[in-house]
Amino acid sequence: MTMPSRLLTRRATRAVLAWGLAIAWVVLIFSFSAQDGESSAELSSSVNDVVMDVLAVVASERIDEADPAEVHNVLRTAAHFMLYLFLGVWFATAQMYVLPAPMSYVNAALLGLIVGIVDEFYQYFVPGRHMAIEDIYTDFAGALTGVIMLWLFFLLREKTADSDEEAIDGDNTDSSTDA
Repeated sequence: MTMPSRLLTRRATRAVLAWGLAIAWVVLIFSFSAQDGESSAELSSSVNDVVMDVLAVVASERIDEADPAEVHNVLRTAAHFMLYLFLGVWFATAQMYVLPAPMSYVNAALLGLIVGIVDEFYQYFVPGRHMAIEDIYTDFAGALTGVIMLWLFFLLREKTADSDEEAIDGDNTDSSTDA
């Protein structure tokens, strides 16, 4: 196998893996949404209990002020945000194999929004669950944050690589003038 075809095969493999991860993450999100209201509440309640126990240890004098219902709402919002933050990263990574940089990030954010809308619409039909526009906002904010974080990562990596090249070029220029 020649070098270009090996690189092409490596790129294709990475693209398939990136899309596979993005699709698997969507399946994970929808598996949480498929839980009926009672199962979802039990899962949330068990996580909430653990967090309240941790808060009792960390902030023992202030734990009486923590409203379990408010902690529950914060945890559910944080869960939405984090699930979609990673979805944004996975979609942006997968999109980079299909589109040039600016459009890959825009498409990734839009895909995150679309998944959030479809997910909430789907929950409307799950017994004991409901559609919440606030969750769509949170989902999109998470996806957009993930996309922006990935964009910043690559931007900083590119700047660092450029700085390293300039430093190397500067070292070569200095040594040639010394001779």
